[in-house]
Amino acid sequence: MMSKSPNSLLCRSSMINMPMAMKKEIKARSRSAKHGTRLMGEGNALRPYENEEGFLKAARRWMSLHIVTQGILSGLAMLLEIAMFFIMTANSKTSTSPEFYIIKYVAAPAGCNLLMILTNVVVVYQTNIPVRVKEIVVGLSFSVSAFVVATVHGLFPSIFSVFVLPIVLTTVYGSYMLTNIVSGACIVLETVSAFCIFWDNSKVIDTDYTMDIFVQIGVQICVYAASLMIIMQERHKQAAALKGEQERDMLQDALFRDDLSGVRNKLGFLNDIRRLGSVIDKKCHLVMFDIDNFKKVNDTYGHLKGDEVLIQFGALLNEHCENGTAYRFGGDEFCILYKGVPLYTAVDNVKLIHRIFGEVFGDEDMRRVGMSLSAGIASYLPGMLPEQLTDNADAALYKSKRGEKNKVTVYSRDERIKSR
Repeated sequence: MMSKSPNSLLCRSSMINMPMAMKKEIKARSRSAKHGTRLMGEGNALRPYENEEGFLKAARRWMSLHIVTQGILSGLAMLLEIAMFFIMTANSKTSTSPEFYIIKYVAAPAGCNLLMILTNVVVVYQTNIPVRVKEIVVGLSFSVSAFVVATVHGLFPSIFSVFVLPIVLTTVYGSYMLTNIVSGACIVLETVSAFCIFWDNSKVIDTDYTMDIFVQIGVQICVYAASLMIIMQERHKQAAALKGEQERDMLQDALFRDDLSGVRNKLGFLNDIRRLGSVIDKKCHLVMFDIDNFKKVNDTYGHLKGDEVLIQFGALLNEHCENGTAYRFGGDEFCILYKGVPLYTAVDNVKLIHRIFGEVFGDEDMRRVGMSLSAGIASYLPGMLPEQLTDNADAALYKSKRGEKNKVTVYSRDERIKSR
């Protein structure tokens, strides 16, 4: 009858007490270690190309510019009509009273355009309306303003080229749907304005006029097709930029991640801790862990089982280090850097990790070699050098390891004095 080796007992007993999520991560880490490959963790999740807050600011800024452009177009049309009034009056070519002319060709169109602009302003600055809906409203509103300008001046077929502006401006948003909607609306509105509305009684729809309108519609279709091509090209460029950013993130993660345990490595720790001086929130704390009697695990059960302990502990830290980042400092030494949390929150989290460690590795084999976990916690103070924070956490860890070990110690000046 075959007897079970201490190695198999260690592996089975420690896995029994482990949460399911941790078991899955450990198995995946083990497979990646056996095959010499690195497992991508949650820290490598694909990051969106556009930061949500930055995207919203950029969209609002462009929609504001869109509204300004609409206002400039409306203002120019009004000034043009006023200038034409004075020119026609000076040459005695007006067939209506000045009051009627001002109302029909200046006040009415300006009022419609002003209503569209105010609608845009209200919609753009509403926080509960989706960005895409705002873009559609702004685009269609500009189309209506172009319709007003074209209708009032419909006597001149070339004025219908104004419908090109709403279409072109949609390309900046990079939305096929928006460009399709605005382009369709512009073609319909131009057709209605040219053939169904006689704002100026002197407008005559003859063959030349009809041909001119069809040419203008053809130009709009060409501009619409060109806009779609521009959007497609911009999307390809953004996709390439996103791919490059993802590849840079993957390379950086490979540089800063420990392949065996799955947490960040010492290089990643040194890179992160050097930035503490620029952290606005100074509530930062460093925890140093040391697996007590880890050498006995290697001597008793072999280095492969020692590696499994490191894999399991790395998985434990990844799962339970709330508001912190876990690192493997070297050998059996690990640490967690907490940012933006009070000291008592960090202490409570370390105690939780300490308790779970005891549950996961509290079997008979681990008690036989006396494996346990010691921890030292130190807080960052403004103006403190990174080396000082590390020394203070080391001093607290040194106190935890004296005597019976298996303790959690919070650094104070007394620990610093005693550790020297």
